[in-house]
Amino acid sequence: MASTLPVLGLCLFSLVFLSTPHLSLSQKPDFHDVLLKYGLPRGLIPNNVDSYAVEGASGYFTVWLSRPCVVRLGSIQLWYSDRITGRISSAFMTELDGILAQIEKITLPLTLFQSIFHGRFIRVRVGTTIQNLDGSLFEDIPVCLSADEPVLVRSVV
Repeated sequence: MASTLPVLGLCLFSLVFLSTPHLSLSQKPDFHDVLLKYGLPRGLIPNNVDSYAVEGASGYFTVWLSRPCVVRLGSIQLWYSDRITGRISSAFMTELDGILAQIEKITLPLTLFQSIFHGRFIRVRVGTTIQNLDGSLFEDIPVCLSADEPVLVRSVV
């Protein structure tokens, strides 16, 4: 009886261990958590992220969304392509491509997000204009609304 106890214990341990779901050590964090790691608010990118890649040393990134969409933040509208690229570093997302912003009836590419005063303000560059927006607009991850029609807004250059 004493010799079967270790075997029985090993069987029970194996059964419990194999039936418990485990997280993969190589599983990537959600991209919104990556934004927090860089001192940026989670709400800069909508909720429909399919996947992403970030090059560690350079900070260049690509985010793939499940579909293009529009996000409304107060009087601001942001159009997201299904592929967004740029460079991420502490408190900055620069060289952005794949986001259009409509501010005051003008729609231009948005090329910069910068967190100022620990997210109290978010500085954006739309075309050649720089604006500071209330950081609370970007606290929550925005819901991606359908943008079925191609760019509805005229870009002014």
